Amino acid sequence: MQLRSIGRLARLLLIATPPLLIGLLILRDGVDVPFWDQWDGTAPLFEKMAAGTLGFADFFAQHNEHRILFPRLIFFGLGRLTHWNVRAELFVIWFLALVCLFNIWQMTRRSAWKDSFRSFWLLFSSSVLLFSPLNRENFLWGFQIGFLLPLACVTACIWVATYVRHPFNFVFAIMLCTVCTFSIASGVTSWLLATPLLMLAQTRSTSSKKWWAIWMCTFLFDVCAYFYGYEKPAYHPSVWRPLSHPISAGLYVLIFLGNPFTFGTNLPPLSLGLGMGGLLVLLLLICAVYLWSKRDDCSLVGEALPWLVLAMVAVSAAVLTMIGRLGFGPAQARASRYLPFAVMLPIALLALTPMVRSHWTRSFSTPGQLMTKAASFLLLIPFILTACPSFLADLPVWPVIRQARLYGRALVSFINVVPESEGLARYVFPYDGRVKTAANALNRIGYLRPPLFQSNLIRNVADPASSGSARFGELQSPSGTGVFNEKESGSIELGGRAFLPDKRRPADAVLITYDNAEGEPVICAIASIESPRQGRLRFAWDSSALPVTWKRLLPLNRLPEGQQCLLKAWSYDAEAGRAYRLQGSAIVTR
Repeated sequence: MQLRSIGRLARLLLIATPPLLIGLLILRDGVDVPFWDQWDGTAPLFEKMAAGTLGFADFFAQHNEHRILFPRLIFFGLGRLTHWNVRAELFVIWFLALVCLFNIWQMTRRSAWKDSFRSFWLLFSSSVLLFSPLNRENFLWGFQIGFLLPLACVTACIWVATYVRHPFNFVFAIMLCTVCTFSIASGVTSWLLATPLLMLAQTRSTSSKKWWAIWMCTFLFDVCAYFYGYEKPAYHPSVWRPLSHPISAGLYVLIFLGNPFTFGTNLPPLSLGLGMGGLLVLLLLICAVYLWSKRDDCSLVGEALPWLVLAMVAVSAAVLTMIGRLGFGPAQARASRYLPFAVMLPIALLALTPMVRSHWTRSFSTPGQLMTKAASFLLLIPFILTACPSFLADLPVWPVIRQARLYGRALVSFINVVPESEGLARYVFPYDGRVKTAANALNRIGYLRPPLFQSNLIRNVADPASSGSARFGELQSPSGTGVFNEKESGSIELGGRAFLPDKRRPADAVLITYDNAEGEPVICAIASIESPRQGRLRFAWDSSALPVTWKRLLPLNRLPEGQQCLLKAWSYDAEAGRAYRLQGSAIVTR
């Protein structure tokens, strides 16, 4: 009895390890700064709240091709509670991924399986795939609540519609499908996916036609509300492109589905994704054809249908994403944010394939059953061999993303006094005017940390004890003399090393200053630390191993004309809002 308890605890710990790992990575690498779509999808809610003009239409408004009503409600509620601490959104995303794993466990628990070993491996594999570091784009970007919320709802809908007693299965399914519809463009497919499950439940209990009428009316109302006033984003490719490029469309779908197994190897990722996606689709077709041929076996169909619907969650997401994104090319199918949907197919097949095999071979002799089991295991080998390196492949990327977000945070902090348009477009949001408007509005209500700087004098952020110590790095000029005499060139190249020794990591940014007429250093540019050319696994636990070198082409028009300027550089800590003088200086004569 004690050994059984120890074994159960060991299995639970194995299943919990990937979520715990991702939770720790979020805690370490999550940065409290809005990023990309948050500047035009979330920030306007707080701007209008401050102006007293916030209304329901602002929550219901279209964002790209999505109606993100329910994600916006979460953004706004969390923002009010935390003064829009983006890190809180990251842990909500982690929780929603945990809800998806819980839903898969519910499907497993409510099935007729008696094999606890098979249940464990299904849940462990689900945990590894859902909480893979490959999902960095979702776990480190608060806006991705809009992806994980509908996925959590549609996976919940599968077991709720199938196993919860009537009429509560209809009530909960309607609520969950409505949340899906107004969270992501592909959410409308949740209604179609839930319908056969409700029909299956109807065969197990008596349900009135009234609930089917309510189901249809709510579906039509949601679709009409979704498309009311809908406008296709002007910069998105044509949705009719797949009709003229059917081969490219098929390749996109297969790469989308095979994407979770395309990282961490030396094989061409697009070709590998195409092969793995094709193998997954082939297995799904074999299972679907077999189930159709045995459709009179109510027990088999009832057991397999929820998992078949889970597989279709991935397939429908792949098809709809392809329709909207095919014009961006097949490589776009490998975006990290699509992985939570794609992994639903291999998870479903881990349940479906043994189910179909067991039913098909039940009349086989013992040697025949052993042969089919061996064949099933051989089919697993390519997925195991590619899943392991894929899980590890993006671990070094997490601290690099943190570095980039902290640099973006530095750019936002100085946006009023040292605007860096190119850096803002690359690290924060493509339209720096939108960032400046939103940042100042958020700053006024205390929703931006640290507050925006209103002066470009370095003394506002400089550490009083900082005196050009090599401990924080150095400023080096390419010539080695530290003297420039620029008459014709439009810029000068500066560089060096910069780090934060107390935090054992590279500097978040490098502030470049010149001394004004009063001898006070004035910030004139903000440089970034160079990104590593190749990821090293050591980055995952040792940020001090990240590159610390920096380079910057400083436009001469940022310096006062007709005088000699003394240039200095400062290592900047974006979290503490402190700058530390680097060793060395340069003299520029214009």
